[in-house]
Amino acid sequence: MTCTAGTQPDELFSAYRASWTWFKELAQEPGGTLNITIPPSIAQKVDELLSQAYSSPRGAASGG
Repeated sequence: MTCTAGTQPDELFSAYRASWTWFKELAQEPGGTLNITIPPSIAQKVDELLSQAYSSPRGAASGG
């Protein structure tokens, strides 16, 4: 896995959240090239995990 964000936690969290949002948009695109369905339970869990990671002391210390 490659990340083009900086190495600061807030930059990484931002990049991961943006990547997940972008992936969900691509997956939901009618006639899109991904041709996949994200089960709602998985999408919700990833959303929760990203929110928890960002609001953790590590994320909070970096401005989140």
